[in-house]
Amino acid sequence: MSSSSENVDVVSGEQQVARLTTEIIPKVGSKVDCVFQSHQNLETFLDSIINLKKQYIKVRLVTEITRDNLPYYKEITKHIDIRHLDSVKGSFAVCDGREYLGYIFGKQSERVEMLHITMESFAEAQQYVFDGLWTAAVPFKDKLMEIEEPHKRQFTERIAEAIETQRLIKKIINSATEEILLLFSTTNSFMRAEHDGLLSLLRDASNRGVKVRLLVHIEEDNLREKLQDEMRKNFTSLSILYMRKPLERTITTLVRDRQVCLLIKVNDDSKESSIDAMVDSTYSNSSATINSCVSIFESLWIQTELDSQKRIKQVYFQLFKGFKLKDETYDRQWSFERDK
Repeated sequence: MSSSSENVDVVSGEQQVARLTTEIIPKVGSKVDCVFQSHQNLETFLDSIINLKKQYIKVRLVTEITRDNLPYYKEITKHIDIRHLDSVKGSFAVCDGREYLGYIFGKQSERVEMLHITMESFAEAQQYVFDGLWTAAVPFKDKLMEIEEPHKRQFTERIAEAIETQRLIKKIINSATEEILLLFSTTNSFMRAEHDGLLSLLRDASNRGVKVRLLVHIEEDNLREKLQDEMRKNFTSLSILYMRKPLERTITTLVRDRQVCLLIKVNDDSKESSIDAMVDSTYSNSSATINSCVSIFESLWIQTELDSQKRIKQVYFQLFKGFKLKDETYDRQWSFERDK
């Protein structure tokens, strides 16, 4: 059953609501912003917008995440961006900022009606409401940590045993789910890591969907070219940049998922063994420490990219230096004959 007026449709009944949803969602051009009071009885809509991800549609969801529904949202967060807000009331979606879909529930939260409104001013107002809720909501990852680790404390631990540091490095890499940042302040520290098999662990992490970025300090051109060739052959899934400028401190920095970091001090960089080279390390989940490590890494990454681009330009201009080039114009007469 349905009724309508200009720019406003009201649809009643489970089948009619499902039909309207499956008709509108596939026509979305760029984004869907939605607020759900509960995921129960809304699977049709969720399935429709998840399928949009294959078409590179941006989907954002504000909902209340609890321990009970967490497994469900952990699964669909692979496809859409989710944020948490306490005591969410109502369920609606704004498609492309132009169309509004609103759900009207019965006494027992059963879906009974859907409003479909294409009035531009109304859709813009609802988009404004959503943007406010999205800004106020908590990112999914933060809510996940709050639920799964309610008594988590911030810590900063000093690890004096090099063997324990090596075990911790492998544990950190193997537990990564989103991102690994790794900064080698010396060439030898990178060589030792390769010898210890850490690059293979990083490759495995990358193959399971973790974004892995490495910064390595290498000044010698021949050694850098050799390592670049080796990385291209064996570790193509890793993103790696090579710094020419030396760093002030000889510390290897490892950051996992921007949640924990490990700072490894080098005692004697000339040693071939990681055990002999390390002096101690600092393991922390302090937000201030992690943010500092990430900020330094990102700054060095950008600077290294800019230096690389500048060097490429210099090589390019050097190639043509000394050539007497002149502008030339080429003319050609084109003729076409109709096929007989």
